[in-house]
Amino acid sequence: MSNPRPEPTSATAAPRWRTPRENQLLWRRWGDEVVVYHTGSGDTHQLSPLAVLILEDLARQPRSTDELIAHLQIDADPATRADLAQQIRVLITRFDDLGFIDPL
Repeated sequence: MSNPRPEPTSATAAPRWRTPRENQLLWRRWGDEVVVYHTGSGDTHQLSPLAVLILEDLARQPRSTDELIAHLQIDADPATRADLAQQIRVLITRFDDLGFIDPL
């Protein structure tokens, strides 16, 4: 479990997230189903398609939550963008709690 972080203010920058090297995620895909084994905790997790997109993107390049939202909303229907942004925020918090991502 990670330590709680204060919400960014104008005096602090929002963290940029990355997938940590020391707690490798081992991926398995069966058709549309994706699970990851977290070597740090020994737990296996089934991932949603959005969760897969987020983790794959953060493995390629660190991003802040807002940068990630902007990147993933590019092709989204304008009517669903607010919902997508909220889902991404929830997943980032969950991934941080699970140790799937670390702030830079």
